[in-house]
Amino acid sequence: MGHTMDEKTVKLTLRKGVFFPPWLLLVAMVIVSLANGDAFLLGLNTVTSWILNNFAWAFNLTTLACVATVVYVYFSPLGKVRIGGSKARPIMNYMNLVWITLCTTIAAGILFWACAEPMYHLYAPAVAEGVEAGSAEAAVFAMKTMFLEWTWSPYAIYTVATLIFTFVFYNMNQPYSMGSALVPVFGDKIKKYNGAVDVLCLFALSAGVAAALGTGAMNIAGGVEKVFGIKSGMVSWGVIIAVIAAAFILSSISGVMNGIRILSSINAKVYMVLLLFVFILGPI
Repeated sequence: MGHTMDEKTVKLTLRKGVFFPPWLLLVAMVIVSLANGDAFLLGLNTVTSWILNNFAWAFNLTTLACVATVVYVYFSPLGKVRIGGSKARPIMNYMNLVWITLCTTIAAGILFWACAEPMYHLYAPAVAEGVEAGSAEAAVFAMKTMFLEWTWSPYAIYTVATLIFTFVFYNMNQPYSMGSALVPVFGDKIKKYNGAVDVLCLFALSAGVAAALGTGAMNIAGGVEKVFGIKSGMVSWGVIIAVIAAAFILSSISGVMNGIRILSSINAKVYMVLLLFVFILGPI
């Protein structure tokens, strides 16, 4: 499938029934966390542990299925279907698409976890692996884990979701709703649940972005403190989050072809410079 689309546009309207339920739930979670942080963390950790203990197999099987689906689609006749119709043409060049994909998926996470995660697994490998911390076997385990979490697996998940949504919207003319992605499996009758699906997806997206933004801000603040001596704390976190949010809002309202494309291209070049710097001047 090509990264193409036609001139189809979306009417921007606020769906109050979709926007306010997850927004109010997130506000309530923030209030609870501020009122009693320990209780909030206990409840959050309890829910997380329950999900991982009971559904870890589902995460693994879903990820494997997504990888298999991407491979199948690429080599099957489906891979020749053009998103947006046979007359659709790309709205940007290939490298711009690569930079946007890179910067909107791994984003700032790779700058921190690319270093921290392999070191963590090297010196604290999973007990089930049965390897000694700091050993060559632990290093292999660390790199296997990094490959699993930052390469084919996550991008397969992103790709499957993207392909399904873009196909049903641009080729099947379904409503601009995440629930529409279920139409190929369950038929048009599933569209009556579009609102519920959108609420769930919006809440998950908002919570995920909040978590990434929070950890990213703390990481940046730690780096600023180390380099410039500005104490990492509530004030610096707030300033960093405000700057990131402002950049996000400005790039979003300017559109994909302007702010998002330009910022992604700049970020990608910065990534390359940092990579070259570490490769040349980093430890051997």
